[in-house]
Amino acid sequence: MSVGAAAALVALAAGLTATVLGAITLIRGVRGWRQWLAVPVGRLLVWFLAWPLTVALMVTNVPPTRLGTETPADRGIAFEDVDVQ
Repeated sequence: MSVGAAAALVALAAGLTATVLGAITLIRGVRGWRQWLAVPVGRLLVWFLAWPLTVALMVTNVPPTRLGTETPADRGIAFEDVDVQ
């Protein structure tokens, strides 16, 4: 594991801890029926904020893939070699 990956894991753990503790503090500070609003609001935040950010991060940081020597013709697809200058 690289130093950058270890630092990222530490930052992730700190961020998750701060988020959970902040949510607990916020919920404890509110009384009555408003406390019950925390569950649907939290789910909406995850659905509309965290999920799209996670998908965007996964799509933009794709690990390198091996191209190999296989061509589309090996799979029965017509193609032409093109030289870009």
